[in-house]
Amino acid sequence: MHTIDFVAPIFGLIWGMVIYILLRQNKSKPELWPRILGFGVGTYAFLSLMTASMLSLPKSEFLAYTVENLFWSLPLGIIGYVGGRAYARRRENKK
Repeated sequence: MHTIDFVAPIFGLIWGMVIYILLRQNKSKPELWPRILGFGVGTYAFLSLMTASMLSLPKSEFLAYTVENLFWSLPLGIIGYVGGRAYARRRENKK
């Protein structure tokens, strides 16, 4: 196993705990859940992709893989936003 194999799960656990704490303590309204999950998933994707790229690709291509990782993390953030909206709606319907 390489160092790169442990980076994504560590980032995932940290972001997952933060999002879970925010949603469970009800300090955020359900209207904000899509934004929280969208931002969390997008940031997680970008950090994981950048870390993997920095550890495996040459430094001379830094700008190229930064832009590529940004464009890969945008759809994942949108998916997180849509998933958060569905979760908030389901939560509202239970009450």
